[in-house]
Amino acid sequence: MKISILFMVVLGVFFTSCVNQSEKGNSLVNIRVNVNQNANLDKQVTIQKIVPLDSTVPIGKVRKLSVYDDHYYLLDKSSDEILCYDENGHFKFKISDKGKGPSEYIAIQSFFVDPFHHRLNIISVGGKVLKYTPDGTPEGVQTDSVGFKMVMNAAQLTSDLTAYYGLGPKYNLYVRNQSTGESHYFIPFIESRDMSFSSKAFAVGNGSALFCHGSNDSIYEISTVNNVKARYYVDFGANRIDPELYQTSPGAAIKIYQHKNVATKLDNLNDTPNFLLFSYLMFHKNDARNVSTQFVMYDKAKKNVLNFQQNCGLFPVRDVTDKKAFISLVSPVQILSDGQKDGVEKQLSDYIKKHHINEESNPLVVVWKMR
Repeated sequence: MKISILFMVVLGVFFTSCVNQSEKGNSLVNIRVNVNQNANLDKQVTIQKIVPLDSTVPIGKVRKLSVYDDHYYLLDKSSDEILCYDENGHFKFKISDKGKGPSEYIAIQSFFVDPFHHRLNIISVGGKVLKYTPDGTPEGVQTDSVGFKMVMNAAQLTSDLTAYYGLGPKYNLYVRNQSTGESHYFIPFIESRDMSFSSKAFAVGNGSALFCHGSNDSIYEISTVNNVKARYYVDFGANRIDPELYQTSPGAAIKIYQHKNVATKLDNLNDTPNFLLFSYLMFHKNDARNVSTQFVMYDKAKKNVLNFQQNCGLFPVRDVTDKKAFISLVSPVQILSDGQKDGVEKQLSDYIKKHHINEESNPLVVVWKMR
């Protein structure tokens, strides 16, 4: 029973090589992660802006944050609502259309901003997509589930292209051209690997996007409706499981988790011209409950990999701005409860004390850049 539970927790590691024929190009970048490294951000970060979110509506567990048109949109899973704040942190409105009606959501799986059509899209459990204007006015409902057993996330890549992330039954990724109707499925669904939720599976750039999912150690690039290829491969070295072993002998792969630390499950994906950011889970040997989240910043120009075991309140990065700054969500209680502070944490602690923010206050939006 213990091995069975461990199997469901750790899922598996499998590098998919059959997305399409264009995947095996020369553009694949190998990112070698040293999980034992603990990089320090304190001397490398410039905080540009701190925005306290007012406490008119208490915020619970935030699953996702997106910035659009100088407004912050948050998915609060504790209340199953979308909350909106302006650039100064003032509460504007919330979307709470929960129910079983045609224009209501059963529960919010995720949401995504469509900047090309100035729209906010809420993905309901069951695959229905509810459309709103940026000020929260309902604009209609899309009931097509795009053929997935469960729609987990989505992203608007261009004015025409929409990408959906789902859990099978046959594939993980679906890309559709809304104007022409052309669509394609990519990345074969493998249940033992892919039954895993991703908080931020997409990182949208100019005309393309990156995508990660499940316990697959590849990060894929989506450039057109029919072109998806592996762009990065995250190599955890001695902390990975050989994909062939996992495929041919799952039992043997499971035993490896009992004898060494294993790194897998990419998430919290962000991309800028200079940096690629993501998180992963570290499963510690002999203890299925001892799972920690670590974070990576990959410097594209220097090909340098920074691994962070401690987040200094800035990770996970929730989004990036048009000016390529990073957006984090920091809980005051996290900063106030820490012991000795220096660097980034001291800046945040000094701000909290100066503005008389207490432990019960809503999170702070922190906008920062690398020096």
